[in-house]
Amino acid sequence: MNAKINFLSIVIILFITLCSVLYISSKLPPNEIQNIQNLLLTDGIRAYSFFGLLLVLLLISVTFIYIVSIVFLHWVTFNIFRLSKVNNIKIIPYIYLINIGVILLENYFFNIKSNHLVSAFFNPVIILWLIFTIFIMFKNSNKIYTKHIVYIMFLYVWMVLFNIFILGGSFR
Repeated sequence: MNAKINFLSIVIILFITLCSVLYISSKLPPNEIQNIQNLLLTDGIRAYSFFGLLLVLLLISVTFIYIVSIVFLHWVTFNIFRLSKVNNIKIIPYIYLINIGVILLENYFFNIKSNHLVSAFFNPVIILWLIFTIFIMFKNSNKIYTKHIVYIMFLYVWMVLFNIFILGGSFR
């Protein structure tokens, strides 16, 4: 089981790193892209080493954010809400982190530039994640307690705050 979790952690870190690279590259202004292309044409070795270093730094930062997030989510899940007896509760933090990468991909592919707060709260990716999380948590359970609903609301609020951060935070 531990090997599966370690492999899943590596896959999630690499996925979020790839999504972050795509997201950052989509937010570059056109003149910066032109400068990068000129640097690649004139001094390719230095440019590739520079981008390699940036990629390694991004991987280190994503790994740090992943570790802090997973420790925080496990602490909240098992110590604050005491949900150790809920079915499939151990994979909920991992699904949460995968959804962060999916939100980055969504913003990359669709280039969302909305400044309405409604788009942050009712993002289709977040709603699907919420439905999937509820289904996973209560798949084999017939009892829903208040702490389960509060836990799901807590995760939803954190996901919306992350989406607001990604969208730029300037809303009407």
